Formats: sequence, structure tokens, C-alpha cells
Amino acid sequence: MEGRGKGPGVARLVRGASVFAVLVLALLAHPALSADGAPSVSDASSLVLGISFSGTASVSGAPFETMEFTTKAVPATDERQQASCSVATSGGIARFSWEGDSPAPAFSYSCNVSAGRIGARFDGTEKFPFQAPPEVAKFVGGSEKVRLSPEIVSLSRETVGNTESEFEALERIGAWVHKNIKYDSSYFGRSLPSDQVLRERAGVCEEFAHLFIAMARSVGIPTRYVYGYVWGVSQDRSLGESFGPHGWAEAYFLGRGWVPFDPTFGQFGYVDASHVKFYTSMDSAESEGQRKFTYTGEVPDIKWSVAHPAFSVLSRGADQMDAAVTSVSATPDKANAGEYVLVSATVKSSVGIPSSPQMGLTYKAGNVPEDENMQLVYDGSGGLILAPSGTGEARYVLQARGAGYIFPVMVGVLGRGKGMETEIEVHDKPPRATASFSGGKVAVRGPAGSYQIVGLSDGRRAGFSIGSSGYSEIPLAGFYGPVFLTTGNYLEIPKPTETVSIEVPQFVYEGEINATISSSGGTAVSGRTDGQTFTVPGGSSRTITIKAPSSGVVEFFVGGAGGAERKITRAVQRIPRPDASVDLPETVDPGTVRLSEIVKVANGRLVSASFESDSGSSETNDLVLSAGSCKDISVAYTVSYEDLGGRPQYKEGVSVVRTWCSGGFLDILARFFEWLFGKG
Repeated sequence: MEGRGKGPGVARLVRGASVFAVLVLALLAHPALSADGAPSVSDASSLVLGISFSGTASVSGAPFETMEFTTKAVPATDERQQASCSVATSGGIARFSWEGDSPAPAFSYSCNVSAGRIGARFDGTEKFPFQAPPEVAKFVGGSEKVRLSPEIVSLSRETVGNTESEFEALERIGAWVHKNIKYDSSYFGRSLPSDQVLRERAGVCEEFAHLFIAMARSVGIPTRYVYGYVWGVSQDRSLGESFGPHGWAEAYFLGRGWVPFDPTFGQFGYVDASHVKFYTSMDSAESEGQRKFTYTGEVPDIKWSVAHPAFSVLSRGADQMDAAVTSVSATPDKANAGEYVLVSATVKSSVGIPSSPQMGLTYKAGNVPEDENMQLVYDGSGGLILAPSGTGEARYVLQARGAGYIFPVMVGVLGRGKGMETEIEVHDKPPRATASFSGGKVAVRGPAGSYQIVGLSDGRRAGFSIGSSGYSEIPLAGFYGPVFLTTGNYLEIPKPTETVSIEVPQFVYEGEINATISSSGGTAVSGRTDGQTFTVPGGSSRTITIKAPSSGVVEFFVGGAGGAERKITRAVQRIPRPDASVDLPETVDPGTVRLSEIVKVANGRLVSASFESDSGSSETNDLVLSAGSCKDISVAYTVSYEDLGGRPQYKEGVSVVRTWCSGGFLDILARFFEWLFGKG
């Protein structure tokens, strides 16, 4: 191993440390990789698995009459997975039952499951947004663990932007969750709701899935939770790798149906063959109720013991190389100490479905002091999505620090072999150019020559030249976030302030809706929508009334008249107006009528009903009409409903109903004498 070079000479480092680093990165960054570096079960193009499931019950006390156990914990069958089980299922539910004279209840079943790594093929033209069909409409709204908070709605709209491709919208959402939520095993068992996940920015598979689903539903995409098992490192690391419980998501595509997305693993539009699907639900809270135990008779104590399914790999298809690095380059490949180097790797997909390869980078050398090693300052490889058989680019920015060395830099797809390598030669000289940002431009000073600036937040880069004057100004329209001058400074370019915000109801009935358009800038905003034009003065807002769209999307065209017109879309889901009525009989017996029994609801979900009468009031659905002394009863009622997002949207009007009570012959006689002689 050679040491530091003198003068212009540069020492070459041994690359063994770099290869070791790739293996270390693979183990740390990808839970599905085998500990010995060999291809994982999850790398197989297809799997045939044996699955066995069992449980027992301990019964003490009086014998039961009947007992039943039902579970949805049975492998499902869909286009990527076929299951054959020893127990009959109905609607995906397995049922076990016993009579009182049966021995101690115990149950078991076994299944063979064939699963493949397949996904839907997309060409980028998938319609978005769209009106959710009635059969999947509930998967657009909120639920116990999937909360559509204002912060999530705003983030989702910003992340999706104005794309008109559903797959691209889900790619962006999945990449955001995969990159910005930290996987933290201390969250096992907490099952946080989506709004808390966004605040804490950490979790395990349930948290990743909840936030992904919430963001997708916030922009009108029907999305559901999937419970199943997957190959990976077990929660108890001492047990090594195994199949363990896992949660991911499925999104609905018009004309295609449900398509899997796993934001934890970074798999979008497909999941690998080790994902074994059991059942779907609104969220993980609904999943918790998928096992039920019922019995009749006097049984004081029943203790059930249900183990996780046991998995065995019966056969596997060939390992499927999702993608491989085909080229790596460094710009510049000869840098001065303190300068930035853009490392670009071209990645090619080798499968006919969308793929999201996980990338590994090694850039440090083992015999270089830590404070002189190359330093990774920006990782732009997260959320890399490749179209079927397409190519993409993973980008990194390194800062050159250890002068007098040649650094071997290697980029590869984790679990896919060595990868490809390039070299960066670092010299002991000051940076060649410096820059500053002002007024939307970067002012660069340095020696004449050609240079490059990289804006990684939006994935763009641009070349520029410094003339003989040693000074240049480069407009940065559209660049924001971390911007690196490869020959000098790092700049943080602020994102342009959005001067227009548009809010519409997410869930509407028929008729008209109100859209609120706000301008946060100092100039007026003009535009058009639904056949009408609008102008909003700077720093103010305006509400306009437009038709509720039948297509699920409202389009606003903002700008024009001297400026570039741009389209802003908002997803709006139309749901039927609830039909409710409260019918009281003409006569009732005292204390016998519960209003909850006579509230009729169709095409909606009753949330609460408030009733008032001269015999009392209640905010529950169970106010009992007490006729008292058999006078007329006046009942005013209000029935409230919630929309699919969990917010009150509709109230039945207040009404007054009069009814007579009848209490038999003695009551009629008492009323006659009361009329004849008066009270007292």
C-alpha cells in the first residue's frame, strides 16, 4: 500500500477497502440482502413456498357449548400470487368450529403459494386525477390510522405537482416517503397514524404504509393497506433472516385494478416474489380485527395461542437482476482540495416492469485519515425509478479533501455484484472558482474556462463558461435547493415562493362547490376555470362558485396575458348525497320507541343523530320516547353525516313531528276525567 505522493505525483490506493465497503453498505442499507452477500430469497424471479399455520386454546371452567375461530390470515390469490390451502375459505376467511364435547380446541392449515415478481406495465399515460368508481370510493377517504391532515394534503399536492400520470404521481409520493421517513425498529408495535408519522419522520413498515396511503388518498387515488409477510432480517436480529409480518399498499388504476407499492422497500408498481399477501383493509387498525373467537355457553376463561405462519422455500426461479450500472463518471475527475465532484451513474433496467433499484456508493479509502477522506455531501440516488427496460441516472456530490491521492469511487446496485468504478484525482490547490447567489443569478469568479453547476433538487445541471474577464453570471430559473459549483462553492438556492394557492373541498355531493384562490405575492393573479375568469389582487383571496366535476378533477389555468399560462389541478371526489328520514308512528306506547330504530339511512353513513322532545333530549342515537302523561310529543331532530374524509358535510334539516300516545283503557279514562274536572 503506497502513501502520499510528493508534488504533482499522486499515490494509487489499494481498492480492497472499497469492495469491503460495498458489502457493508449492502448489509446496512437493504434488509433483504443475505448476510453472506449471496443473492437473497427476495432476488428470485419466482418462489414456491410452503406455509403452515396453527393455534391452540386452553379452556378452564364450565364446558362450552360451541366455539368458533375465524381468520383472514390465509394467503390470498391474485394476479401475482396463487394459493392452494388445506382449509376451505369463503370470501378469504377460514373458519374452524367445535362442539362442547370436542377435545381441547386446536386448529391448523397448510398452503402452497406460488408468487412471482411481476407488475403492471405503464406507459405514463394513466389518467390522473380521476373520479373513483363507487366500488373503491371508500379507499379515497380517511380512516383511523390514515388521517388526511391539512399538512399531509398540502405536502401531497406539492409532491405530485401537475403530473397527469397516476403512476408518476405515486412514484413521487413513494420516493418522498422512502427517502424522508427513517426506518427505526424501535417503532415495532406502535402503529402510528399518518399525521404522527409525518411529524416524527420515523417508523417501520406500518408507518411507511400509513403515510404513503394518506398522501395518495389526499390527491384522489384509491389506496388500501396490505397485510402479509416478506423475507428480511427478523425483528430479533439474533434469529437472522426469515419471513416476518409486513405491511405495504395497493393503489387502484382505472382499467388495471389494484397495483402494489411498497414504500418501505422502495418498490413501486411491483413487489418482489418474497411478498406474500394475506388480506387488504383500510389501514392496520382494521387489520387487527381480522381474527375472531366466539363461543356459546358459560366459559369463564379461554386463552388462545396463535403462532405466526411457518414458511419454507420449496423452489425458486432464477435470480432476477432488476438493474445494473452501465457507466460511471466523475466531473471533474481532477479536483482541487475543497472542490465538489459530481459522480453520475447510468443504471439500466433489465426487467419488463417498473423497478426501483437500491444503490450503493463507496468513495473512502482505508489508509487515508478520516479528516482527509472524500466526503459525501449529497446523495441523489434515492427514489430512482426505472421504466420497463429503461435507464436512469443516480447522482452524488462528493467534496474533495485528501490532496495527493487518487480515490477509487464505485457505484453499484446493492446485491448485484461489484458495480462500476471511476477515479478522482485530488490536488493540493485552492478551489478554482467561487460563487454567490443574488437576484436569481449566480455570480462566479475564477479563471477562464468551462465549468458545470448542478442543481440536484430538480435533477438538472448546466454547463457555463467564465470568460477572459474572470467573471460570469448564470441565471438559475427553475433551480432551487442544494446547488453545487463543481469548482467551488456550495449554494442553497431558496425555492421560489408560490404566489397562488387553490383550495377546494375534497369530497362533494352534486351541485356546486366553492373554490378559494389566494395570492400571497404582491401582484394580482388572473386565471380561468369552468368557463369563467377570475382575478385575485395581490395579498388577498377570492372565493368563486363552480360546478362539482363529474370527472374527479377541477382544472385551473393561471397566468396568461403576458405570462406563461400553467395548469393547476385539484382532485374532487363526488359521493352520493345521503338520503335520511325520521318516521314516527301516529301513536306510541310510553317508553317503547327508540329513535335509533326508526332513522332510515341510504347511500350514506350515519355518524350521529341529535333528538329533542318534551320528554328529554339526547345526542346519541338511542333516545327513548317517554310519553309521560300522554300529551302530544314534539320531536325536533338533526341527523349528521360524515364524508369519506371524516369531516361533517351534510345535515338533515330540523323537523317537528307530533304523535299521540296510547296507554290502554285506564289511560283514556284518566284523560277523560282530567278534561272533565281539570287538574287538581
